[in-house]
Amino acid sequence: MRKLLAYFAALSLGAAAACTVHQDSAPTPSGPSTSAIAITITATPDTLPQNGTAQATVRIKAFNAGGQPLAGLPLRLDMQVNGVTRDLGTLSTRNVTTASDGTASAVYTAPPGPGVGGSGTVIAILATAVGGDAANQGILSSVGSLSQTFVHLTAEGLVNPPATEIPVAIFTVTPTAPTAGALALLNGSASCAGAAAGTGCAATQRVITSYVWDFGDGTTASGSVVSHRWQNPQPFLVRLTVTNDTNASATTTTVVTPGAPAGTPTAAFLALPNPAQAGETVTLDATPSTTAADGSAIVNYFWNFGDNTNRVGGSSPTTTHAFAVIGGTTTGYTISLTVTDARGRTSTITHDITINP
Repeated sequence: MRKLLAYFAALSLGAAAACTVHQDSAPTPSGPSTSAIAITITATPDTLPQNGTAQATVRIKAFNAGGQPLAGLPLRLDMQVNGVTRDLGTLSTRNVTTASDGTASAVYTAPPGPGVGGSGTVIAILATAVGGDAANQGILSSVGSLSQTFVHLTAEGLVNPPATEIPVAIFTVTPTAPTAGALALLNGSASCAGAAAGTGCAATQRVITSYVWDFGDGTTASGSVVSHRWQNPQPFLVRLTVTNDTNASATTTTVVTPGAPAGTPTAAFLALPNPAQAGETVTLDATPSTTAADGSAIVNYFWNFGDNTNRVGGSSPTTTHAFAVIGGTTTGYTISLTVTDARGRTSTITHDITINP
């Protein structure tokens, strides 16, 4: 689809200097001459599907040197294709005369397609001053001055893109409920580069220029397809922001909750000596504990000695403790160990110990 263009030319007649008008407003007078005029011509819309029915309104405005609307100016309308005068499409009239407000209009109808002309053809519509009543007013001393505008033809069914097209961010996570520590695939390639506001995805000539990911765990990435590992089994708010070639952007979010890996660590320990004497130092060794199948490290060992005392958890698998007897007789205690790995999974085991007086 071609970019919409509009060209405006202002012309003078006779020996008067030319002046250019860029908007549909009165030109700045160029001097005391009363023979200068300015003409503007526009086509709305200036892009049409080549279907034999689409139409554009061609509007002409004429002003005199004093910036006042020029009434009664006869004009002839013609068409050119690639600089060659020829008809492609139709004009509702070839001859127009400006009204009291200095304006005149006609309707251009696109040709049938696609056999004639072809998508991408540019039609120049020319307005030429031809004298008549204006000459009698002493305004025109010659004929042949003209102004032109352009109409662009597109293939049937194609329309101008909206003035603002925004992308639509879309992504999937595979698997939808990944396992903590395992690789997940995030795919944003279904995102739309541009669509009219509120219409969802649509055909467009826009291009997505960036994909930015925020995984919700303090890490980011870029690209339409990325992979990621969430280390903990907890909810994460994942965000994808896409930006197109007009610098318009859109964001979508979803919550991903990785599950705990299958299996748990296994707690195990030795208490030596057992039995022990009252007041004797007993060594408790949890190095026989094992990790889960995924190898997540054990990060905490919590001991409860069974005698109303415990050791606050720590990273060391070994500790010591001295037990007392109750009532001067042999006493039994139940020692408990709870291990926790890096993914928050736990395992607990107990052993009995005998303490002699």
